[in-house]
Order: sequence, then structure tokens, then C-alpha cells
Amino acid sequence: MAHTLVTKKILITGASRGIGRGIAHRFATLGASITLLARTASRLDEVRNSLPKIPGMAQTHTSIVGDVGDASLWEEVKITEVSLPLFIPSRFH
Repeated sequence: MAHTLVTKKILITGASRGIGRGIAHRFATLGASITLLARTASRLDEVRNSLPKIPGMAQTHTSIVGDVGDASLWEEVKITEVSLPLFIPSRFH
């Protein structure tokens, strides 16, 4: 499988289960570094720890706990993830 998303950073909301979790796994498999966003820290940790990392590639998987409807959360995202080229909203408020 080609690692077509190497060097890409992707933010996925609703990432702790369902579609968001599936999207995170798929993009990690393609080489992307994933930032997970959801409301439950324990689920985020579980998903982050289960994401594949491709040997020899500089992938980092991180998580942010919060609600997409909270404006202050987006300030945190801007500060911590300034170079995100792709945003996948799998949960809308």
C-alpha cells in the first residue's frame, strides 16, 4: 500500500468512535500524522494508542479533549496545530 499521506497532518473530530475512529485508522495507515479530537479522554487515548505507525516515518498521533461547539477549544487547536492542512469533521455540533 502506498503511503500517500506522509508528511500530512490531519485533524479529525468525533475521533473516539465510529466513523471518526475508522477515518483516523485509514489515514494513519496511509502515513498521515493524526490529531484526534473528542470529548472523552479515555477513548481518545485508546484510539491514539491503537493507530498504526509506519516504521521509518515521522508520524505523530496526538489528541485534544473538548467539544467542537466550544469556541475556546478552537483557540487551542490554532495554537497547538498551526500547520494542519486537512480537517475531517466526522462530528458536527
